[in-house]
Amino acid sequence: SDLIAADDADTEPPAVEDVNAENKELPSLTTRKRAREESVERREDALKRADGEVVFFENLVPIRIDLEADGRKIKDTITWNLDEKETTPETFASILCEDMGISSAAAQQLIATTIKRQIQALNQCYTRTVRGEELRLIELDLRLHDVCIKDQFEWDIVYPKNSPEDFAKALCIDLGLDGEFVAAIAYSIREQVHQHRQTLLNGDLLPEESLEPVQRAIRDIEDVSEWQPEVEILTEAQIKAWEKKEDREARHARRRR
Repeated sequence: SDLIAADDADTEPPAVEDVNAENKELPSLTTRKRAREESVERREDALKRADGEVVFFENLVPIRIDLEADGRKIKDTITWNLDEKETTPETFASILCEDMGISSAAAQQLIATTIKRQIQALNQCYTRTVRGEELRLIELDLRLHDVCIKDQFEWDIVYPKNSPEDFAKALCIDLGLDGEFVAAIAYSIREQVHQHRQTLLNGDLLPEESLEPVQRAIRDIEDVSEWQPEVEILTEAQIKAWEKKEDREARHARRRR
């Protein structure tokens, strides 16, 4: 019942940029998944009885690491279990720094503090019970390498059985996308679900944000084009435009945090 990282599905390691030396080589990441693999095994054991029945749902929440430490910019996204008892933010930060060749104790503490601050804020949002159905619009606009995916769909943000990971796997199978997109899509869903829950619980909900209950499982034919996923192979010029957009969004996100 533990930590699950967003890059468990063969994703790339977290982005690390040396701001002091452009050509400095980073050590290979060989031990990053040790604690994660052990925690996944414990999670699978805890989730199932002998007959395979799921016995509880984890309080998984999105954590974003975007900071500068030891002269490097460190970016990563992980999914954390709010009920986590064995792996602490300090333990995770220690493993992360070891894998990246960062020996500074101050850097480890900064990463751990960043995680704990977000956990505290998320706890306030997810420990409150919301009953009924709360449909919200989830929008995907993601890029990995030269592939971009766009999609939108309705999501019940308070139903505990809704699994972003299962949805992402099914979507990627349908679209022929590789495992990297599974983690990116699942994280994006969880991040937006949290934002919607926060708005709901704070009483800041706008009338247009709350969607009507679903009456039919199949949309009218005239609405299909608006609600179908799009996958695009980007040109070099488009990739550069995306990178600028992602840098802007990252700066805005840092200011909000």
